[in-house]
Amino acid sequence: MTFGSLTIPRPHSITIDRELIGDRARTAGGKDRMDLIAVKRRWRIETQLLTASEAWTITDYLHSADYDVQSFQAAGMTSGVDARVVPDSISETLEPFGVHGGWQQWGRRIRFEVIEA
Repeated sequence: MTFGSLTIPRPHSITIDRELIGDRARTAGGKDRMDLIAVKRRWRIETQLLTASEAWTITDYLHSADYDVQSFQAAGMTSGVDARVVPDSISETLEPFGVHGGWQQWGRRIRFEVIEA
């Protein structure tokens, strides 16, 4: 999985939502009417536990993107799409964990949203 030049290591879960771009309503007669312009995707991504260094690399890059549109590609996608990360969607959970026979006191799990432009 990549966002711009950043490779996002060890994704744990990816939830994909779709946003309707257009207008949808019921008429007085009860019929559904819709003017559909586009359907855009939103990926909610959560990583597995990462070392503090790995997490800082991700969060620093995502914060520095500052709403810039970049190419995003996740598993199963044949090509990248233009997308952005909204900085207030980025969150971290601190969790200690063992890795390679050592102990990471300040391991981190990162969550963020990528929005198709």
